[in-house]
Amino acid sequence: MINPPVSLFNSVSILDDLLVNNIPGGLDKMGEFMTETMDEFSEFYTMGNFVDIDDEFLYEVFKSLKSSPGKMAAVIGISFRVSAANMYFTSDVVNNRGYIVPQNLVLTTSSSLTDYMLTSFRISFVDYFNEYFYPYFQGRQTSLSKQDLIASTSLNSIEDYLVSSKKIGLMTNQDDFIMAPGEIEYLKKIFTSRAKIYPTGGHCGNMDYKENVAYMIDFFKKNKTGIDD
Repeated sequence: MINPPVSLFNSVSILDDLLVNNIPGGLDKMGEFMTETMDEFSEFYTMGNFVDIDDEFLYEVFKSLKSSPGKMAAVIGISFRVSAANMYFTSDVVNNRGYIVPQNLVLTTSSSLTDYMLTSFRISFVDYFNEYFYPYFQGRQTSLSKQDLIASTSLNSIEDYLVSSKKIGLMTNQDDFIMAPGEIEYLKKIFTSRAKIYPTGGHCGNMDYKENVAYMIDFFKKNKTGIDD
């Protein structure tokens, strides 16, 4: 497992807060913030010798523009919000739930999606969980509580298996920002000697390092039994 969240609910809420807590003027200014940020990125891309907008490009932008930690946190938050908005919209349309798009409305290739996009961008994960995700599953199991649903999407729900299955290892970082307080310590307790925890690296920031890749390959070689326990 590489940089896994312990609780999906906790980690996604943390990503959401990166945006909410770091846009100057709050969410009402998100459009202005996105426009300003993309203008900076476009200008840097035009001047630089880049082919792809990848990790190297983003790192060079960070160094050259000397962006504040708050602004970079907001950029990460926007990236997540865009991905989440796509998920919200798609799920709503496929299930015809009427959460973002009116029920029974038929969208075509020429339908304007701008208003739905802007609406989706303003939906936080907690809003989505409370107003859409939880009601959907409660409709299938009326006795289901919010805490039950949150727990079922966490590693706690399979803790016994993780403790006993020696074929599963862990690589993560002490400073992974999607982890809530105490969750790194929880992983240490569950995986013990099967946990490789680096002091720095953030979230997946060092997974491609040669030494880290070598560690992962070595783990698989040592645990190759051919038997699914």
